[in-house]
Amino acid sequence: DSYKQGLRNLDNGMPGAMLSVSSKWTDTASAIVWASFPSSGNANNQVRPGTLAAYNAADVSKKELWSSNLLSHDAVGKFAKFNSPTIANGKVYLATFSKNIRVYGPLCANALSSLTYGNGNGLKAEYFSNNFASVPYGNANLTKLDETINFNWGSQSPADGISNDVFKVRWTGKILPLTNDAYTIYVTASDGVRLYINNTLLINSWTDKPTTTHTKTLTLSKSSSYTIRLEYYSNVNPAYCNLQWSAPGICKQIIPAYQLVATTANCNSNGTGLQAEYFSNIAPAVPFPMVANLSSIASTVNFDWGAGSPSGSISSDLFKARFKGFVQSLDSGSYTFYVTADDGIRLWINSQLVIDKWIDQGATEYSTTVTIPKCTKDSIRIEYYENGGDAVCKLEWSGPTFARQVIPTSQLYTKPDIPRSDYSPAFSIYPNPVSANSLTVVVGNSFATASRLDIYSMEGKLIQSETIKTNSKNRTFNFPIHLLPGMYFMKMVNGESLQTLKFIVQ
Repeated sequence: DSYKQGLRNLDNGMPGAMLSVSSKWTDTASAIVWASFPSSGNANNQVRPGTLAAYNAADVSKKELWSSNLLSHDAVGKFAKFNSPTIANGKVYLATFSKNIRVYGPLCANALSSLTYGNGNGLKAEYFSNNFASVPYGNANLTKLDETINFNWGSQSPADGISNDVFKVRWTGKILPLTNDAYTIYVTASDGVRLYINNTLLINSWTDKPTTTHTKTLTLSKSSSYTIRLEYYSNVNPAYCNLQWSAPGICKQIIPAYQLVATTANCNSNGTGLQAEYFSNIAPAVPFPMVANLSSIASTVNFDWGAGSPSGSISSDLFKARFKGFVQSLDSGSYTFYVTADDGIRLWINSQLVIDKWIDQGATEYSTTVTIPKCTKDSIRIEYYENGGDAVCKLEWSGPTFARQVIPTSQLYTKPDIPRSDYSPAFSIYPNPVSANSLTVVVGNSFATASRLDIYSMEGKLIQSETIKTNSKNRTFNFPIHLLPGMYFMKMVNGESLQTLKFIVQ
């Protein structure tokens, strides 16, 4: 009975708790039940946040002894169903769907029990393949978010598309101290490593060597943030790199993700949202009318109307919504788009239908991943219908350098890039969007000799190439194209000069 009462203290999420028991040898009075369970929702059908809690095994009806929800830095992350906690050597190990294993245990001696933790999520990581130590950094082969720097790659590649040896990594962002103290920073690495804090080179060991620990002590203030850049290369030795710190009252530890803040690319983002259209009293199978009952600008797509509707002029059931415009990327790399809907949802990116769930359903999440270049505005369209019951429509994303979030207003636009009128561009495409069978290019003053125009898909595939010859009188060119509707890039190559424009085919 006490066991059943204890489970009532847990959330009603599915599939329930995964349990383990620990004790000090045969001392039954010290026995603890460790329960891993979804913090909310049905984890059988979706990835949900998780909780780890400890209960007195002799009477689990009492309040938990400890919970991972008490402090932000103890958060589990994504719950891994059907994985029980593992207890060994005085620590509790918990697998997660956040691509890591959480480790819980007693703090070191003299550790501070009360600290205010940051809200960071890691550092921006740029990986360079087949890049020797003496070669300057170029464009990264892979950009992503690393929550911590704690890697033992050995002889393996650090990521898909990166060489096993002769690779570099550069981590950048900000570090958030926990106290006003003298901190010791530890960088343990094989081969070469360089550490900069506030652009000051503190550790410089850019030579081949076995795994070695380098240290530097400096005074940091908890009221400040400090830029950090760690550069690493692997050449001949098994690849290893981690970043730790210690201070009075802070155990030597891997610098945690919540004290690291990744800096994203500066794309001068100033979006205002997406064009929103709402249609009243229209069945799911009926096409969208030509004219909306209500039009507005949606600063974000993050709606939970419940049993209501977007407006008093829109019916509570049998309504549709359409959001369209452009979404601007930050760093180049993989972006995952998440839509949650009750009922039907469709998502287009660059005129490509990537999610199509035009069905009655409770609030359900779907996702798709696409690769987008840096600071690029891509067309986006969401279509939604509500049939009956609750109404939910949400649009989120995660990117190379940031965790999942509602797409912010700053990255959503109603219009594509518009060329400035106060300068003469290298070339322009007119009109843009263009038709599916012809394209006109106007060449600026900076190109007055033979040039090559290359057309690429968003995936980087060369589709068409044209050679043009410009002079003071001949600056407008029209040539046929055979492209499907969507977004494309045109590169103009003239000697060593290279210019790129984006255009849309209707």
